[in-house]
Amino acid sequence: MKKKDIFKQSLGNLQQQGLRSWLTVLGIVIGVASVIAIVSVGTGLQKSINSQTDGLAQRVGIVTPGQQGFSLGPGGGPEASEGDPELDRIDLRNVKASAGVDVAYGQVDVDAEVSNGELTAPLTVRGVTPRDWREANSDVELAEGRYLTSSDRNSVLIGYDIARNLYDENISINTPLNIENQTFKVAGIISEDSDRQSTIVIMPPGPARGIAEDLDTGEYSSIGFIVEDDSEVEATVERVDENLKDARGVTEDNKDFSVTSLGSQLDQITSITTTLNYFVAGIASISLLVGAVGIANTMYMSVMERTKEIGTLKALGTTRREILQLFITESALIGLVGGLIGLSLGFLLSGIIGFILSIALTDIPASTYISPFMIIGSLVFAVIMGVASGTFPALKAAKLEPVEALRSE
Repeated sequence: MKKKDIFKQSLGNLQQQGLRSWLTVLGIVIGVASVIAIVSVGTGLQKSINSQTDGLAQRVGIVTPGQQGFSLGPGGGPEASEGDPELDRIDLRNVKASAGVDVAYGQVDVDAEVSNGELTAPLTVRGVTPRDWREANSDVELAEGRYLTSSDRNSVLIGYDIARNLYDENISINTPLNIENQTFKVAGIISEDSDRQSTIVIMPPGPARGIAEDLDTGEYSSIGFIVEDDSEVEATVERVDENLKDARGVTEDNKDFSVTSLGSQLDQITSITTTLNYFVAGIASISLLVGAVGIANTMYMSVMERTKEIGTLKALGTTRREILQLFITESALIGLVGGLIGLSLGFLLSGIIGFILSIALTDIPASTYISPFMIIGSLVFAVIMGVASGTFPALKAAKLEPVEALRSE
């Protein structure tokens, strides 16, 4: 029996089994789709996190009021408890005076509804003095327009992703942007390469306080600072913490603020995504195991039902090796079909999850990444699993004696 004939007969046998074959394929589909979706999202998110810790971002520290929580919602990052005392200009001066701090700046971060007149999206609006923002983001370039100046009141900078998602990149300078029913004009669009600023709106602190409504003049929702030396980030964070405790007259037990580095915050996100990866990987592994058992069961039942057929093939001169190849090919085809469908479903799921994360994690551009190795590896693994699961039933079929097989009922 030629290999071409073995393939055709294997395919025909699977088609005859109909529903049983598809139910067996389903376990492989779920397993492969789960692995592709979670690995692609996890890899894409990790790449985004790594891009945020390049350059100046490695030296960024943040002071927030209250005992720090962590939000994965719009503006995800450090989150103050409701009712906590705000930070003010005195706190900003104390941060600037801390040894090791190069630049310090007050920020007003507000979760707001941003609209182009037709589409509305929840985004983070960040109010910061233009000069301070430029010093803290000297590595950030504009794709179009100009930087904000001290004379700007109703002008904003927008991230590239906002320009792409809200305006489909069909946006020009001075285009109106509605933020919480207030109209601003776009002064500049931040470059696509500046991942850290791609999903936020930058404006002066005054208008941002007007949107926030709960901040008075001179108050900030957070204070950012840049550390002079990469190797001194955590030591400088501790010095800022000690200076603010002394100035506020509080101790570690009752302090009403929190100081962290951007790196430690991103480590928290990495830890969360890693835990989710393990959880979903566990589910995917169970699904793949069920799929493997399903293939073995399907092939075993096939051997039992086709005993006479096997006897006839052997009586006509088909060798044990060819019988073995026939059943292993059927198993491999189940794995291959499950892998292909699982890949397609995985692509779809990763796109959906990536879209949801891009809305939820507005401070971290969420993307998906599927490498050629992942595609090839998933297909090869699915086929190998199919072959491995079908080997025992195939050996059983190959060992059947023609006379005994023809006598079976």
